[in-house]
Amino acid sequence: MNEELSANFTTDGLGFEPNGAGDHGTHVAGIIAATNSNDGPAGGGLGTAPDTEIVSLRVFSRKENYTSDSLAAFLYAAEVGCDAANYSVGYPAPYVDPEEYPWLIGIRDAYRRTAKAVRKKGMLIVNSAGNDGLNMDTENILSLPTEVEGIFGVSATGPIGVGWGDKQSDNEEKWLTGDRLEEPTTQPAFYTNYGSAVDVSAAGGNADVEALSENPDAYNDLVYSTVISTDEQGNVVPGYGWKAGTSMAAPQVTAAVALVRSLRPDTGVEEVERLIKDTATMPEEGELYHGDGHLDLERLVKAAK
Repeated sequence: MNEELSANFTTDGLGFEPNGAGDHGTHVAGIIAATNSNDGPAGGGLGTAPDTEIVSLRVFSRKENYTSDSLAAFLYAAEVGCDAANYSVGYPAPYVDPEEYPWLIGIRDAYRRTAKAVRKKGMLIVNSAGNDGLNMDTENILSLPTEVEGIFGVSATGPIGVGWGDKQSDNEEKWLTGDRLEEPTTQPAFYTNYGSAVDVSAAGGNADVEALSENPDAYNDLVYSTVISTDEQGNVVPGYGWKAGTSMAAPQVTAAVALVRSLRPDTGVEEVERLIKDTATMPEEGELYHGDGHLDLERLVKAAK
């Protein structure tokens, strides 16, 4: 992580580092850039774009987030040369009729102007579509910022089928490949929002909620990445853990931007978007859930070379 460029955009007086309030950002950062240290009994994890430089811009205090803090962070990120900004925010929740709350139009326009400005500097904002299981195309609702022009929206997919082999098994082939899953990995997650604002889908984890309460192996359908906890003395302790959500899908795409830029440093935002969309594969659920398709990193990297 680039500590010199990282910053806190809230007014809570703390730094940019994890402070024990949560580990959402830590999990996202691992999905993007973890280097598979495999340290300790919990093992490790390999990010989608290992060792990508992370700039941590904290826009949530322990209590709240202001849109103005997020917009300022986007502009700063573009100014210091970031390739992409990963954002996991859906607003408002629940969805409301913008005609009843006209100030939402102002927020939408502020996001739109900011997205346009950072794109000119070569940065793409990637946002999670949200976890309400709703069609964002429903009349008279507004989901920000996913529905904002110039922001790349990502829905989530994942299998349901807890048949992974035990990593400690003597049968190495079994735990490397996993047993056959009951559902395809491109199946829309039960919680994902969907609609025309989705540009692509990506792996975000899925779950049979009943199975989660009865079978510990059900967590293997979620996404494994870096997390933190707090010990009795209040110290932040790093580790690994499972989470699911469109927040876990968006960083797959953010990392994909980093992969493209590592191969083609001078590629513009529109070309990066085109490569991601053109190399995506379309599952049977179609555009409503997947936009231009499901992120296919192998095809993307081959096309970018």
